[in-house]
Amino acid sequence: MSKVADRYAEALYEVAKKENKLLEYVKQAKLVLNSYDVSWKAFFNAAKVTKTEKKEVLTKGYEKSVDRYFLNFMYILVDKKRINLIEEIMQKFIGECNEELNIKLAYVYSPRKILDQQTELIKKGLEEKYKSQIEIIERIDETLISGIKVVVDNQVIDSSMKARINNLKIDLLKEVRWTYGS
Repeated sequence: MSKVADRYAEALYEVAKKENKLLEYVKQAKLVLNSYDVSWKAFFNAAKVTKTEKKEVLTKGYEKSVDRYFLNFMYILVDKKRINLIEEIMQKFIGECNEELNIKLAYVYSPRKILDQQTELIKKGLEEKYKSQIEIIERIDETLISGIKVVVDNQVIDSSMKARINNLKIDLLKEVRWTYGS
């Protein structure tokens, strides 16, 4: 991440903390990230679009869904020509808030959509293990065949069929080497 994005994320974090709105601002940052796409990026990076026009679009798009300080923060990004860093800033900001609020992200990979009841069981188990609130982010990975793989803080818990097959393959190769190597 760039140092510029870090400074802006830190500034937004300080405002959120001062206003006692960390959770609210995290939701708003996620809203901005979810609406961020190629056309959004192209519009806000276009040199021919004035700062005023960019602010008008931000106002129309977010006035009713984000706090006025949060909206003003986005105006500052436009004024300082840093709106192109908004994705990086929001991700860094969410990370800082999650750390403060003791929230960990758990990426759950499975070959197909997991049932809500299963997601809740996974969440409860991870919350007990990590002594933190867990936010589940589901990802489909059809190469897993069956089972799931969970990644939290760069720790991998892999109970997928793909991992079992790979482990079996490694064990068999070790045995073959041992048999022929002795």
